Amino acid sequence: MYHFLQRVFVVLAAASLLWGCTATRTITVPKGDVEQLRTALKERIRANRDDQEALSKLGVLSMSQKKHREALHFLNRAAALAPNNLEIKQWQGKASLATGNVKTALDIFEATLKSHPGWRAKYQKNIEPLILKSLTKKFKGFRVRKFNKTVSRLDKKMFTRHSLPAARMFEAQGDYLFRAGYNRKAETLYKRSKSYDKKNNNLEFKIGRSLAASSEMEKAKKHFDAFIAGSPSGQQSVNTVRVGEALERGFHFNYAAQYYETAAELAPKNSKLLGQLGVVYLKNSKLKAAKTAFERLLKIDNSAAKRVGIARLYLRYRHLDAAILLWTEAVAMNPDDVGLWKVIARVLKSN
Repeated sequence: MYHFLQRVFVVLAAASLLWGCTATRTITVPKGDVEQLRTALKERIRANRDDQEALSKLGVLSMSQKKHREALHFLNRAAALAPNNLEIKQWQGKASLATGNVKTALDIFEATLKSHPGWRAKYQKNIEPLILKSLTKKFKGFRVRKFNKTVSRLDKKMFTRHSLPAARMFEAQGDYLFRAGYNRKAETLYKRSKSYDKKNNNLEFKIGRSLAASSEMEKAKKHFDAFIAGSPSGQQSVNTVRVGEALERGFHFNYAAQYYETAAELAPKNSKLLGQLGVVYLKNSKLKAAKTAFERLLKIDNSAAKRVGIARLYLRYRHLDAAILLWTEAVAMNPDDVGLWKVIARVLKSN
């Protein structure tokens, strides 16, 4: 059985080692066999801790099982024993990427390219996308200084060779910077991402959001409008609301109301949207406009419950008279609802 498993692993390792270089076939190995093989390889390593073949095979096997830290441990030991082995160095770098250690992976790949210059074409084709994807994941928690320092090490032509992974990387860092409050730096990275992925319409929204956060509203509107214009058929109303919500979160209530009004024209029966429009007018101290929006809402849903909900909004923004009027109408519609009478009595007593 042991010799059979060795032959199975040789095929598996050969296919795995070619990953990223050629198209490979998936080889299914029963879980039990794999565990037996792991045990056999570990026995070899216990017998001879410098068994480079067993260490490298166990590292590749651990990678195939997504045991990345364990894989890196064995591949580091194998690489120390065979520092010029190209296949081991490739897997050592990949394992470093898989564990999130991008800097170490770049060190490994740069050293390997120096010692194996003929590997550069395959590196550019198969390893560079892995680096960009790893950075995309890693940079969500990176500090700005670390990001710039790491990216500065990369071949700038890499971004052109792999434009979509590069675009995702810059977008991810832009998202992080925006959440951290670095609005202008986020805008710069979103634009850089856009330069590599011109079809990503969502970047127009993110650029507009960054500009709005910096109170550059006219510039922001241009990008927001481009985002809406580039929306798929049937999505314009939804994306218009999305812009309104972003502006409302940024306390740009006047602009938010404009986009909500536009969306309401596209979807006049959307009661939730009319409610959002009324609220943003209340936030902006425009009671008359808020009443108009809520009246449009009540034409769609003329229930007592909806009147009670709107009345609570009026009360939240300190418009007691408007709230009492709607509560009174709700009571007239349901005179036997004792709960409503109690609510009105409680409000009148506290105000």
